[in-house]
Amino acid sequence: MTPRGLRVRTGMAAGAVLAVAAVSAATEAAVATPDALAKLTHAPAGYSWAWCKSTRANFLLPEGWSFKEDEAKDSGACYLTKESIGKEGRYRTGMSINVVHGSRKPFKGPAEVYTRGIIEQLQAKSGESWSVGPWGDWTRFKGYGGFFRNDVPTLGPVIQGTWVVANESTGSLYVIVIEGPADQWESPPHVGEIANTIMGNLMLDAAL
Repeated sequence: MTPRGLRVRTGMAAGAVLAVAAVSAATEAAVATPDALAKLTHAPAGYSWAWCKSTRANFLLPEGWSFKEDEAKDSGACYLTKESIGKEGRYRTGMSINVVHGSRKPFKGPAEVYTRGIIEQLQAKSGESWSVGPWGDWTRFKGYGGFFRNDVPTLGPVIQGTWVVANESTGSLYVIVIEGPADQWESPPHVGEIANTIMGNLMLDAAL
């Protein structure tokens, strides 16, 4: 993460959808119009574009992974998982995007303070953490995130990337988590590389 957060590419209209880019050092974001989203036909090798209606998120789905979506009145969630949730009821390697829809009322304090507090609590409880810092475009979306390593009973060492992002104008709050066994982070299936690819192309609807 870089303290400067994300920058917005020029040449695109300030429309409804924000592309939040990259968990690595060179983070950037682009604002896209609905027409631009419709033209997302060229995904990187090994991925395909997927749309989650309940979270209004557009993302890259790794080949062979499963997709599941849940929706409630005031919230939504989608899951991208290496294992099939339908068969096992849980997963070890994957990503979740959860959103609580806002009421267009302001947060109790600035969004960046609220989201930073959540991440700092995770950091305090984590066995090891890195790349913890601001995340978002700091115009519509303000948040914090980072990577955390913990020993989980029955699973062993697990690395989890967590980002808490607030849409300050609508009051919606996103919690994005990518996790997998530590020994698979830099070796097959290379969860770390998958995390960077997905997060580097994630799009969130700024109107939600």
